[in-house]
Amino acid sequence: MGKVKKEERQGKKKRARKEDISEEERSDNSSEESDSSSSSSEDSGTGVKTKKNDDNDTYFDLGSDKKRCTIRKWKSMIFVDIREFYEKNGKNLPGKKGISLRLEDYKKLRDAIKDGVLDKEIEDLGGTV
Repeated sequence: MGKVKKEERQGKKKRARKEDISEEERSDNSSEESDSSSSSSEDSGTGVKTKKNDDNDTYFDLGSDKKRCTIRKWKSMIFVDIREFYEKNGKNLPGKKGISLRLEDYKKLRDAIKDGVLDKEIEDLGGTV
């Protein structure tokens, strides 16, 4: 009997975590609403044109209008969000496909890129950078 109750408690905990994640994802998605009234500027020396979305978050397109990188703040934390977008009713909205990197995770990725680790691995696999 004790084993059944323990499994029930674990099931409730898992459902609660899933609900927390779902709520967080909904909050994340709503913070990156449309960019229909965006402003743009060109970053110094990089050739990357940055824009602002309706929430005043800075973003730039990644090769197409469907993928973008957004730098945003949520609950006093900074995120670098790489995500696919879709159009609905004339607005570009964030899709489910993507990742929100915490600042610490972004720094690790940035350092790996600066150190050439990613380029080396891509070349080792036969790709060109």
